[in-house]
Amino acid sequence: MRRSIALCLLILLPALLFAKKEAWADDPRKLYPESRFLAAVGSGDTLAAAQQRAAAALAAMIKVTVKGDMELTTRYDELKKGGVVVASTEKTAMTDSTRQTTDQELVGLSYGETCTDDMGKTYAIAYLDRAKTAAIYKELVDADSAVVTRFLKSADAGKEPLKRYAFLSAAAATAANTARLMGQLLVINKAAQQALVLPYRIDEVRTQYRAAAEAMPFAVVWKGAPDEKIAGIITETLTAAGYAVGQKGAVTIGASVLFEKVELNNKYYNLKWDITLTVAGADGVAIAAVKESARSSALSESDAKNRSYSDMKKVIQKKLPAALSGYFLGVLK
Repeated sequence: MRRSIALCLLILLPALLFAKKEAWADDPRKLYPESRFLAAVGSGDTLAAAQQRAAAALAAMIKVTVKGDMELTTRYDELKKGGVVVASTEKTAMTDSTRQTTDQELVGLSYGETCTDDMGKTYAIAYLDRAKTAAIYKELVDADSAVVTRFLKSADAGKEPLKRYAFLSAAAATAANTARLMGQLLVINKAAQQALVLPYRIDEVRTQYRAAAEAMPFAVVWKGAPDEKIAGIITETLTAAGYAVGQKGAVTIGASVLFEKVELNNKYYNLKWDITLTVAGADGVAIAAVKESARSSALSESDAKNRSYSDMKKVIQKKLPAALSGYFLGVLK
């Protein structure tokens, strides 16, 4: 055992004695001139941790918050997952662990030198080559611009509110992502950003999208006894997703909620619930549906019913926007 410990010390001691924190660990510009690169240093107990923190620090330098609604960011993510637009992450070397640390997609990310100090701490550089990264950003902006232009033309050609909304919401979401890319590029390479000219005005696309949403209000139509709590949950969910809601609408949601007491061999009040939501256009044709049933149990009827509403709220908030997004993605393809 003692021989093993001694052997390990003999192996590690020279490395520790000659370990040195390089000057660039305090200022990466010593290796990567600011005129050509955007660089940041991270440190950690391991190389992976140091690189992850370096990437996060670099992302913070180009972090851009686009003024607008969260639903457009969510909508763009849906477009990426649906294969309607090309994700910019295809151009990045960022690892999944780094992406969890920052909400920025580091296009053109590269890792540079590393070193370890006499205390065993590791340092790493993450950097962007301003010229090379600007070229990648131009490709992404041009690709997004072509998508926005195509969606706008399709929206202009259609009169049906649902389809027009589908194209304009996709155009607005893609234009919002372009605004984020342009903001990042301004930090990375100002000259390259100023040389880019978009074939549309982002604010005008957003205005058209909002107008399309207002022209396509949703209205809840009850099949059976109305339930104000469920109506409120539906309204809240639709509003958060960027849809308009009114007493009358171009889009209807046929809603039905049923409760039934279930006798079981336990000490609880058992309540089975069923909820059905059917979304239809002005022509009455169903475009999406949500149907769920389950059982809630509690010591009293009122508590069981409250749990039922809580469970139904989760179902509505998760499945209704997803069902609508699925329909709109289908229109785009």
